[in-house]
Amino acid sequence: MKTQKKLGRIKTALVGLAALAAGVAAGCGSTGRMIETPVVYGESKFVSDYVSGSGGAVRGQQRQDLVNVNVNDRLSGFVWQNYSYKEGDFNERDFGVSYSLPLPKELTKAGLSASVGYQLWDYPTGTFGTEDHALKAGVKYTGPINLELDVSHLIKHDATPAGTNYVLKASKPIELWKSKDESCAVSVTPSVHTAITDNYYGRTEMFAHVTPGVNLGVTKKFGKVTVGAGLFVNHQFALPAGKRDGLESFTWGGFGVNFSW
Repeated sequence: MKTQKKLGRIKTALVGLAALAAGVAAGCGSTGRMIETPVVYGESKFVSDYVSGSGGAVRGQQRQDLVNVNVNDRLSGFVWQNYSYKEGDFNERDFGVSYSLPLPKELTKAGLSASVGYQLWDYPTGTFGTEDHALKAGVKYTGPINLELDVSHLIKHDATPAGTNYVLKASKPIELWKSKDESCAVSVTPSVHTAITDNYYGRTEMFAHVTPGVNLGVTKKFGKVTVGAGLFVNHQFALPAGKRDGLESFTWGGFGVNFSW
């Protein structure tokens, strides 16, 4: 019975996501033009710990898988899941859609982009509860230093209160080497991010943590397919506001493989 209810919730969510996607594509300015590459992106990461953008952590080795599909020039959907080696099962599986907002050409030429979306966070093992629903918004600037603001607003339901998490990130990709035919490249990307929470799972913190990190990546093109691999390490410095809610300072990292087509 519990499994049937779980499947029912997932089916309902998928129907809702499909309806939302259709509505967005039809009514929010998408041209519906099929894009060439990347249409599909997939990755698997093996991490030492599961750390959320707000700084909350579940310690222990995890594997995180993602498949993202661009439906047209603005609309995309994804499935993400987290496998806990400690639990021996998937303790979270997320479904979501994202819509890239049409901005004035002056802003896009300046490197700005923005998106909105909806996500269902499903918890098969019950480790984090049953499920959560979030409205998403984001703004990115691509330039000498890349800047990003990611906003997650929890929709109130059952025991989950309404709340918002703001993640601010800065990064700088640096190309270390590229082959003469430009089919292979090596890069390093230093970054730093922090979070502001407003009743997010009951936490309200102006700055919960500051987390610098670095990623070393390599990519190789095979026609329309690009494969990549990377190593990354981060150190979370829990700030006083975060420590009051149990955040800790620690180092975490991992490695991953990916492809795009």
